[in-house]
Amino acid sequence: MRFWRRKSGYVSDFGKFMDDFLQRHPEVRESRRRGWRIYWERPADFRELERIMADRVPEPPYHYE
Repeated sequence: MRFWRRKSGYVSDFGKFMDDFLQRHPEVRESRRRGWRIYWERPADFRELERIMADRVPEPPYHYE
């Protein structure tokens, strides 16, 4: 998998570096996946979400006045 590639087939120096780095260090990809799961793939607590939505105060349509 190429890190950066345009339709023209051009790969920048940075893209070449990242391709080479990720091939030599596959543990980096796994670490990135774990980090993604920690911060973004959390279970949803719908009761907490309902409580948060109920506590909101509606913003007036012209809040700059």
